Parts: sequence; structure tokens; C-alpha cells
Amino acid sequence: MRPTQQDAAEKFYPLLEVNAVYTFANGRLKIANKQFSSCNSEYEITFGADADIRLCVEDAGIQAIKFNFRRFDVLEHAEPNSTVDVR
Repeated sequence: MRPTQQDAAEKFYPLLEVNAVYTFANGRLKIANKQFSSCNSEYEITFGADADIRLCVEDAGIQAIKFNFRRFDVLEHAEPNSTVDVR
């Protein structure tokens, strides 16, 4: 039986930690399905159960996630169906 993305999620989810740094190999780059993604990129990378994911020594040169926080009073001017970071 061929491994599925669910198999990959079940295999790797318990191993991945927030704020840790990893290398990923054997992924597939494809055009993002905006229906299931809130990222601003036109592309997404998917990994199957055959992926090679390894923990790295953390590199201080890697930037943390950046948010574009907005006040609630400006939400009425946001583009419909857009993603907005609020506090």
C-alpha cells in the first residue's frame, strides 16, 4: 500500500517542535491551493512519509516568524477573504 500524506503527518508531527530548526528533503513544490492555505506564497511544499526531516543546530541567522498585526478598528477595510494578524 502506498504511503499517504496522512501517514506522513502521523509519522512526523510528534517529532517536530515549535521554534526548532530542521532540514527537509524529498518534498514536492507545487502551486498553492489558496482554499487550504493562509500563506502569502504562490507555492507550497508538501512532504510524504518518505521525507527526510532532521533537527539542526539552531542558527541565529534564521529569522523568526514576522506578523503584520492590525488594530480591530481597521478590519473593516481589509480585503475580503484575506488573512489578518490581530492581537
